[in-house]
Amino acid sequence: MPTSLIPALMRNYLFLLLVLMASSAIHAQTRCILIGDKSEAAVQQLLQWSETPPLSARCGKEKVILTSFEFTIFTKKPLQSKTFGLGDRGGIPIMAHQALKELQPGATVILKDVTALNPDNTEIRIDNISVVITE
Repeated sequence: MPTSLIPALMRNYLFLLLVLMASSAIHAQTRCILIGDKSEAAVQQLLQWSETPPLSARCGKEKVILTSFEFTIFTKKPLQSKTFGLGDRGGIPIMAHQALKELQPGATVILKDVTALNPDNTEIRIDNISVVITE
């Protein structure tokens, strides 16, 4: 590779890196939680949330209605990540509901690629919402 190309490639790389950093700063959003004031909940709280449609979350001071999301559970013992499919405002996948009942403290429930409606019925996208199981 000619040495004259290396500085040009590095400039392009740095420009791309700066663009990515700027776009993530522009799209930064308020942290969203499902239950209470923290990203933690007991299994029973999470089960109750999942059985009370329409499913919602709190993003900042606003309550949003979750319209679709991918439901994943991450456990430490055994170390694994399992995706249960798509949930919507009506609830979570049946197999995910069964898996919730068996979760141990330290496990994490992750809602990925969330689409929600804010109070004025505008559709918003949320990268993910996570909840750590406490008991």
